[in-house]
Amino acid sequence: MRHRLIINIFLALIIFASQVNFSFAQKWKGKKKIKNGVIFMLNTEKGLWRNKKNIKMESVLTIGIEDGDEDYILAKPKSIVSDKNNNIYICDYGDHCVKVYDTNGKFLRRIGNKGEGPMEFIDPKYIAINNQNQLCVLSRRRKMNYFTLEGEFIDSFTSTNDFIYRNFTPVPWNDNILITRELFPYEPMAKENKYTFFELNPKGNIVNRYGALVHAATSNQGDIYMDALITLNNNDKLFLLYQHKYRIDIYDKDIKHKMTITRQFDLFSENQIIDYKGWELFETRTVMMYPLAVLPNNKIIVPILDRGKKYIEKFRKRDPSAKIFYDLYDQEGRFLQSFYWKENWEEIIVYIDMNGFVYTISGPDEIPRVRKYKIFFE
Repeated sequence: MRHRLIINIFLALIIFASQVNFSFAQKWKGKKKIKNGVIFMLNTEKGLWRNKKNIKMESVLTIGIEDGDEDYILAKPKSIVSDKNNNIYICDYGDHCVKVYDTNGKFLRRIGNKGEGPMEFIDPKYIAINNQNQLCVLSRRRKMNYFTLEGEFIDSFTSTNDFIYRNFTPVPWNDNILITRELFPYEPMAKENKYTFFELNPKGNIVNRYGALVHAATSNQGDIYMDALITLNNNDKLFLLYQHKYRIDIYDKDIKHKMTITRQFDLFSENQIIDYKGWELFETRTVMMYPLAVLPNNKIIVPILDRGKKYIEKFRKRDPSAKIFYDLYDQEGRFLQSFYWKENWEEIIVYIDMNGFVYTISGPDEIPRVRKYKIFFE
């Protein structure tokens, strides 16, 4: 009798646990599909978290002043990386150099100067640290410079490939780098060279091509293919993010396409992609995704800029209703929640270091600054 009671209790616990897991799974309203070995996570507008949480950003460091010591004045910071010693490297597009600070914000050195010779570059925009602990600086005219982390010049190359543009982040990969291409609307090259990202050796030669181009829209002028932004996390996962389409492709360490994440979002439409008007004007409501970041708990955070109901690209006129928000996903690709951090488009997350600290760059109407935050949810 006693054994039968124990068995009944055990069975009841199993049934209860299965019901709890089932009810948890039912919270997610999206769809999961598998096609050719790739998992497609099709998310709805509603997130998995029923009880909404708030995003908290606790400031721990600010770099950038208006007047005073030139070493601490930033002209136009564009990208950030950190090394194993937690030193901070800021790519200053406006000052044509990389400025290095220690973990407490003390200036250490300046790397590079304006020019076209060795150790020089014009309009540097993106930086990375490769597996050989070399600083890679991608600048105008498709030029890549390599330095030691102490600032000693190693080598440089200028790519002859027209599709390699200065707007896209180089990602270290083994002894080489990965880089995406920029596509202007209706670019004929899109049909001729149907790849999204490329592996370049230290001399700038293409050694591999990856990822099929993603068709975004069809207009009276022709087909539009989307360019992508690329991010690498500490688990050697590659994330390709298509700015105007709301699509994230995830590749494993062997560069095999494993997952695609999408989300139903009315603002991301074909109309806002098509309405380029010679890629000089956006007169419809325009939204775009910025490079995502992976938090220490493997959650994926995606910055999204809503430029407001009327943003005119040609004259860089912004709408007062413009704002930045962040979409959060779990590692399985399920949408959790959107977070509004500020009511306008001032700061945006551009980097998360190996310790989980978040770095932002100030907006166009502020004194140029880089801020370091501790991020948590409550």
